[in-house]
Amino acid sequence: MKNINLIRLTVLAALLAAVLGYSGKAQAAEDDQLVFLTCQPDICNFGNTSSAGTAIVDLVVGSVSLQANGLTALAAERYVVWLSNATYASFVYIGDLPADGQLPLVTVALPSNDYTLVLITVEAAGAVPAAPSARRALSGALAGIAESAAAPAAAPTAAAVGSFDANSAGPQDAFLSYMPDVCPEGVQTGVGTGLVNFGTGEFSVQISGVDPGAGQKLSLWLLGPNLENPVYIADIPANGQLDPVLVSLPAATYRYLMITFEAEGAAIPATRGPCALSAIFPNEAVLGTAVVAAPVAAPAPTEVPTAEPVPEPVESVVAQTSAETELPVKLPETGAILPDGWAGRGIGLLLLALGVGAGGSALRRKVRKS
Repeated sequence: MKNINLIRLTVLAALLAAVLGYSGKAQAAEDDQLVFLTCQPDICNFGNTSSAGTAIVDLVVGSVSLQANGLTALAAERYVVWLSNATYASFVYIGDLPADGQLPLVTVALPSNDYTLVLITVEAAGAVPAAPSARRALSGALAGIAESAAAPAAAPTAAAVGSFDANSAGPQDAFLSYMPDVCPEGVQTGVGTGLVNFGTGEFSVQISGVDPGAGQKLSLWLLGPNLENPVYIADIPANGQLDPVLVSLPAATYRYLMITFEAEGAAIPATRGPCALSAIFPNEAVLGTAVVAAPVAAPAPTEVPTAEPVPEPVESVVAQTSAETELPVKLPETGAILPDGWAGRGIGLLLLALGVGAGGSALRRKVRKS
């Protein structure tokens, strides 16, 4: 990752604009606009097509700061930064771009508010150009001046974002920049990219435009959705490039990547220092705490009513003899039902007599034999 993956900046532009709360207007809590600079083929026509950069523009006060990377080296010419409208008819000179591609904060008087582009053009050495040349190296679209002052944005919370299971998720891109809602003490001209793989605990970043100063260093941290539970990752080398490192991450929910100023000497800072740059992931990364659905309890067995046992057929049939009883009697041979009332009683008595007679005959034959 010795060279910043500049193309990644373009891919992340729309996403970062939404995350940082621009939505086609100036940022809600500030008048600053974060502008992504790329070599758009319909505008730019000079130099390295993979060059890119970022600018922070405040149209209210007329301030601009900028960081560009990958621009084609010039010999006897220079790069110049402009604000312009879409037809290049209205423009204002911001400043010459230094050789390192970093333009510190510059404040100029803006004759109008109809600027829609940040331009970097190639100009001849010498005095301030009268107008932008037709050789355009980078450009970025402005959202325009804020329509009205907005209420300060609320502190970032986890309620408005989604989440994903970081245990199985792949690498996540991060764009490090000045985010006043997250770290108002940050460096406005700093910029960087990062790559995080939560599942493996792998981190790598490349930053520029941040000078830690004497006796200080820059450190990388991972934080929760409300900037809680900071996890120290590693110190950033002096060249701004942190090669891939592997860190064992505690099980938690993560949302922010942050670079801080720390005192030299301590191998691992005890607490997080002042913020320099930060990045926000599109979704919270839930690591090691994925909610597993509780097993569904088996439904209680439903009692099936037991069928009443069917009585075995009775060998002999007893006729109804009570005058009060009028229940029918079932014949075991055919299942026929005797008729109710006096007719039924008569038939029952007849059957009883026949049965008694047959039984008596059988008994007499048995006596004779004996």
